[in-house]
Amino acid sequence: MAITFNPYTKTVLIEAPQTEITVQDLQRAIREWEASSEGIDNDIICNATGKDSLGGNRYTGITLTLINNWRVKFEDRPGPETVQCKITDGNLVAINDYGNTPIMPSTYTQVMIYQSTAPALIVYGEEGGGGGTGVWKKYSSGTIQADGNEQTLIDVSNEDGIAVCGWLNLEELQASDAVKIKAYAWINDEGGILYAVDDYVGVQSTPALRIHELVGTRIKITLQQYAGVYRGFDYEFYTMELELTPEQIADAVWDEAKAGHVVAGSFGEEVQSHSTTQELTDIGAVLSQAIDSVEEIVTYIKRVMGNRMTWDSVNKRFEIWNDEGTEVILRFQPQDKNGNLITMPDSVIAQRTKIE
Repeated sequence: MAITFNPYTKTVLIEAPQTEITVQDLQRAIREWEASSEGIDNDIICNATGKDSLGGNRYTGITLTLINNWRVKFEDRPGPETVQCKITDGNLVAINDYGNTPIMPSTYTQVMIYQSTAPALIVYGEEGGGGGTGVWKKYSSGTIQADGNEQTLIDVSNEDGIAVCGWLNLEELQASDAVKIKAYAWINDEGGILYAVDDYVGVQSTPALRIHELVGTRIKITLQQYAGVYRGFDYEFYTMELELTPEQIADAVWDEAKAGHVVAGSFGEEVQSHSTTQELTDIGAVLSQAIDSVEEIVTYIKRVMGNRMTWDSVNKRFEIWNDEGTEVILRFQPQDKNGNLITMPDSVIAQRTKIE
């Protein structure tokens, strides 16, 4: 493999008959020349990122960014047939005065740059994602026409959490085209924190880009075409609002206000017709003023059965006396279940409650 460097034309030349090079091999050749006696006095040719572990023997792809107006060129061919040339296994981009195009044109060649395997945005967690449970629903689809600016593909939020996944079609990309995909997350109400950024340059061997599940309270994904002829990109996104656990559902039901259970015939309406804990507490507080224990209740019953209860016809109430019949220890008025006073002829009540 012959690669030469021309610091005057800022050209990395891949000599004929070679028609293919990987981004990794290109980076290695560049670094070797930069460290040589010839290259050490010249500008740096590129920056490189990637090869970060994703676990399970998977790594993010390499992105090689040519700087200082350096470009890659496949050597001119004599023609008339056009020779197909390829740069594979990584992303090659550029920041230069030539529309940020990393390839220098050459005669009778067509250069294709193929996407890397597993850029960070494409592989998120394990296959199928990782975050909540729920039902995926189609959120949006369409075609976005690139205009050189950073454009929003999807921006969704839910305070209880939401998951996003989708597809993006990159088959319109040609050799001189380049797009950047970014994902943003909101963490603790801090907005727009960049999570991932990936560049796709040239013709893509697998143009259907899958964006795996991203989870958060707000997720935003954008596209920006920064080189080449502006293209249209088809997209389709799905969202899933994270479901509550059984425990959270139960808490929500029981935390609902009593007045909220109004549907006739429902279990909630039936529950509403009965006393709440607070109502029972209030009743208990009243009873506790006169009765402090089960033993006292039994004592009162015995006194009633033993003719220790009388009827106060003036105040319309019962009175329970002590064993000696010298002191009233409890007074109460009879009421029905709706709280209405029960009225009976004094003579009837007195006959049944006098002390002998």
